[in-house]
Amino acid sequence: MSNQYLSFDVTKQSSPQQLITGRQGDSQLKFTSVLLWDGDKNIPYDLTGKQISFEALKPDGTHIVDYAGVTILDAQHGLFRYSFNEQVFAVAGTMQQAFFKITHTDNDNNVIADSTLEINIHILENRVEFGINSTDYLSEYDDLITKVKQKFDDYAATVQDSIDKATALHDQIVAYTQLINDKQVLTLDEFNAKITPFGSPDSLDIHVDDGVTNIFKKPLDDFKKSIDKGDSVAKIALIQDLHFQRDVYPDEYGTAATKGLEQLQHIGKLQDELDVVVNNGDLVHGHEFKDGTEKRIKQLVATEKMFFKQPKIMYTIGNHDDNNIYFFSGLGQTQNALTTNELNDLFEMDKSYSYYDLPDKKLRVVVLSSFENPEVYDNKGVSKYTRNYNSVFSGTQVDWLANEALDVPANFDVVIFTHTPMLGFFGNVPYEKYKNVNHDLVLAVLRAFANQSKFSGVGSNADYPATVTVDFSNKTSNKIAAVIHGHEHHDAETVKDNGMTFVERTCLVATGEGRDINTVKQDAFDIIEVDTVNKTVNFNRFGAGNSLKFSY
Repeated sequence: MSNQYLSFDVTKQSSPQQLITGRQGDSQLKFTSVLLWDGDKNIPYDLTGKQISFEALKPDGTHIVDYAGVTILDAQHGLFRYSFNEQVFAVAGTMQQAFFKITHTDNDNNVIADSTLEINIHILENRVEFGINSTDYLSEYDDLITKVKQKFDDYAATVQDSIDKATALHDQIVAYTQLINDKQVLTLDEFNAKITPFGSPDSLDIHVDDGVTNIFKKPLDDFKKSIDKGDSVAKIALIQDLHFQRDVYPDEYGTAATKGLEQLQHIGKLQDELDVVVNNGDLVHGHEFKDGTEKRIKQLVATEKMFFKQPKIMYTIGNHDDNNIYFFSGLGQTQNALTTNELNDLFEMDKSYSYYDLPDKKLRVVVLSSFENPEVYDNKGVSKYTRNYNSVFSGTQVDWLANEALDVPANFDVVIFTHTPMLGFFGNVPYEKYKNVNHDLVLAVLRAFANQSKFSGVGSNADYPATVTVDFSNKTSNKIAAVIHGHEHHDAETVKDNGMTFVERTCLVATGEGRDINTVKQDAFDIIEVDTVNKTVNFNRFGAGNSLKFSY
């Protein structure tokens, strides 16, 4: 599946658009998301009551007029998605012309039309497949044929449905009669005496979807028995890459991302075995406008407060949480992103990094914020460091890590969480799209702690100045048990560095092969068991994937 993002100013003042490249035979699995902007008013172009079509003249002179492939995602804010019809990529070459047309009818029944600038589309040749024929495609004509056929099909279905309903009703009457005869039906007074009034301590005051269904109850009960009960073992629930959203968008997560509140309740069934719950970033998908994503975060926080009454709950920020990632670039992205202060308020935390001590387990849990991007704007008011491609540790956080978080008591060990990898992406290969700011200083501080050595360093980014000096030569009794991250949505091989173990674990959202929703493999979360006496870390996995254990 391929998606490109475009942004057009309907006043025709847009900068040149990126090239869209396809190959003969490509179809609906290739789509583009488009944001329309009114440059004169400097606001999103309102699509309420308007119709959009994709119109194109192909390299061979045949035409495309496609209304059917357009899905309006948010009319008020000018956001829609177009899924390319297979005829768009039916012939190789450069599209002679392509654009989106917007039409509506005014109060006098006049049709008003507007359009975007040209879209550059190039279709690569397919020399392998035969039978890719290029024809004119007019979606309204095809839609008319489909509707006529559907009317015939509906008539036949209605006749069969009436027969089926009559049969089902007869079966229900027989079943109800038997229940009444067996005295298995409550009277109204008996029912009212048994229900719990809404708002009482035993009821749920927020909507939390389907809860823990029968599919998950026994597996969770069995898993709970497997959790290490040792006195020296700290138990930490790892929640990361949940990507919760309410609406089903045509992206890579879809319905799976709507299951977030239920998945939190699955982990909540284990709460009396847990010491800490770490929410390690990307809790929301950020595919809604700002107010929608604010609601998702509030729902998540309220659900966790309800179902995790015993363990400490900790949060940090991922690259999706501020809602910027699906708004392309420019002011549309800046205006829909949540600020750092707004995120901190929504997650009910003073700042997006923190630590928590478990004195009886001799363990400090440190949660770092690898997307602590303070708001820095260019001269047009556009964010210079959006979280979709910039991972930032502020100088304040680097100094806090070195001189406060890692200033642990004697014989305490440390486990560290951060959303993004500290050593690179995909097998320790740097990810060129990302700009990592002050990652080198954080990694140097961790190495100094692991080696009980000194470190002084200065950051290289003028927008995020950082200076740190620290001496860990007296920390001979302290160890880093693990540095844990997510972000890449897979379980990776551990990486050893200066005696530390860097661990990448998969996403909770049910995406990828075998992650079928409404099955146990919908979930994939770890209860991390850190034994500070025997110096072991066990990632005890529930759901898809495997557990992982190592010594430190």
